[in-house]
Amino acid sequence: MLVGLALAQGLMAQNVELAVSRDGGQAVVDVRLAWPDTAGLLSSLKEDLLESRISFSVRLLENRRTLLPFLGDTVVKEIVLSRSAFYDFLRGVYVVENDSGEEVLCDHPEDLLDAFFSWRGIHVEIDRSLSQPSVAARVQFDPVKLMPPLTIVSLAGPTGTYTSPWVQRRLP
Repeated sequence: MLVGLALAQGLMAQNVELAVSRDGGQAVVDVRLAWPDTAGLLSSLKEDLLESRISFSVRLLENRRTLLPFLGDTVVKEIVLSRSAFYDFLRGVYVVENDSGEEVLCDHPEDLLDAFFSWRGIHVEIDRSLSQPSVAARVQFDPVKLMPPLTIVSLAGPTGTYTSPWVQRRLP
């Protein structure tokens, strides 16, 4: 029972922070995942030399008032960014790498956590025809990214992937 309570409290501590503003014809979006076990993540990266992966999904929505609630929001655009984090023991630095291969080198754990768990300054163009636009975001986080042949472990049970619920904000 205590294990279940601890697990439930841990899941409640994870949340997506979403800030939205308007700059002319664009929405400016900042997304951040608040993850409670950063010490465990840093340990698995540096001491166990494992890799973590995070994916941010940001959607521009048009809110439509209809009689049927499931027809209410229409996805106009979606942007996805995926990153990996690992410790490069040869260079002695943490590395955050996106899918295009661009790297951010982090000397300090705090810099890694900020670079990995945040995606700031996302510019999404807003079509003028949208009457009630809003932005929604979701984060999928794999604290440990298994490499082949270790992926066989995922067939035996859950791999610990966390997917947040969608968080939505209206554009001002």
